[in-house]
Amino acid sequence: MIDAYDPAQAAMDCDFVQAAYDMFASDESDLTPDPSGHIPPGWSFVAWIKMSDFCLWMHTPRFYGFIARCDADSDAHIIALRGTKDWMEWYDDFSVFKVPFAQAPDAGRVSHGFDSIYTTLHVHRPPIGHEVAVRMGSRPSVILPGTFGEQVAQILRERPAKAGSKGPSLVVTGHSLGAALSTLFVMEHFRKPNPAVHRFCSIASPRVGDGRFVAVFNALKITSWRIFNKQDIVPQMPLAMLGFEHVNEPHEYDSHGKVRWSPVCWHAIDTYIALIRDRPVTGTCALTAEHRALLQQQ
Repeated sequence: MIDAYDPAQAAMDCDFVQAAYDMFASDESDLTPDPSGHIPPGWSFVAWIKMSDFCLWMHTPRFYGFIARCDADSDAHIIALRGTKDWMEWYDDFSVFKVPFAQAPDAGRVSHGFDSIYTTLHVHRPPIGHEVAVRMGSRPSVILPGTFGEQVAQILRERPAKAGSKGPSLVVTGHSLGAALSTLFVMEHFRKPNPAVHRFCSIASPRVGDGRFVAVFNALKITSWRIFNKQDIVPQMPLAMLGFEHVNEPHEYDSHGKVRWSPVCWHAIDTYIALIRDRPVTGTCALTAEHRALLQQQ
């Protein structure tokens, strides 16, 4: 069933992305950061997701997200992927050329950069029977085999038994580059047997593929919410004139008069969460009295 847009649910999806950012910020060099105190209530950590940042010929692994499981329903899972710290770098280097998506080569063409970066996604989970080590600060991990989609499928198969189970269900959400890579994951996932994704919530996503890719994606039987801020530059990239298009379903917000005049603030996950929840933006992107006075003069 395709669900109507629900801002409250979308804001909760954003909270998981915020958790990924917070886990990364706790120690940017840690591929398996401690999830304690970050995962939203009612959910338990299952696995880390790492990815390699690209800089010329160097690939540097970084923590980029996680998989969590609902405490009340062992079938329900969520994948959350953060974006990069310096989003302009990956746009400048990787978002021009289009290639067939390696995991679905017949489904149109996508950004070469996104396709290349997607191949570096890997799932790390604690060894079976060692989940408690996550909470104790000693965090051994096992890298699962296969493509990212195959690794996620293995995690879903490992879920605890549940009476009357109809199979696993999966929510996928991501911000910025994480939203672009999440889009590719959803496409790969639906090429596997028994796809489990029922909701995809992308935040501030750039355009990922061409018209053929978008048509195939939009035909998937899932709830898909593409949330963007009118002022945000990232969703305007790569340019449509280069043959890139957006997937459905668009939900626009407008940060004008609500955050500082800054490309960073227009794009920040904090801004998106505040816009969706219709509350003031706080922190470094909050409007000062001076900014408000200037807006009143316009």
